[in-house]
Amino acid sequence: METAALNGDIPWPGTTKPSGRVKFLNRDNGQQLGYVIKLPIKPNPTAALPEKYRRTTKGSNGFEFSPPDEVLYEGHFEFTLKDTDGFVLMKMDGPTEHLSAGSDNAVQGSTEQTVPTSVVNRTKRVDVSFVSVSCNPCQMN
Repeated sequence: METAALNGDIPWPGTTKPSGRVKFLNRDNGQQLGYVIKLPIKPNPTAALPEKYRRTTKGSNGFEFSPPDEVLYEGHFEFTLKDTDGFVLMKMDGPTEHLSAGSDNAVQGSTEQTVPTSVVNRTKRVDVSFVSVSCNPCQMN
C-alpha cells in the first residue's frame, strides 16, 4: 500500500491485499486493462480517532455533525504488468477511486492508457496496489 494519506492524523485501518480479476479489453483506441477488484478495509474504531474527531461539532449553518463513522480514501489503483520471469513490462494507473473504511470496496473499471500489443502478448502477471492521495476527514501532518 503506497499512500500519502498514511501521513494523515487518523491511523490507517487494517486491510488485505487487493484481489480480483484483470483482462485486456480491445477498444477503438487500442487495448486497455479492465479490472474488477475488491479491497476490504477494516473500520476505523472511534476510540482510535484523534480527540478533535470524537466531538460533535456545529457548522456555520447551525447543523450539528457527529463524529465520523467512516473514513473515505481517495486514490487510484496502480497496475504493474510483468512477464514470465517477473520483469516489469509496464506500469499504469487506473482512474480515481473513492474507498471507505469498514467496506469491501468492490470496484470495476478500465485504465485510460492503452497497452501495446507486444506488452499484452508477454504479460503473464499483473500486480495491483492502491495509492491513496487523500482521506476525509483526515488532515495531513
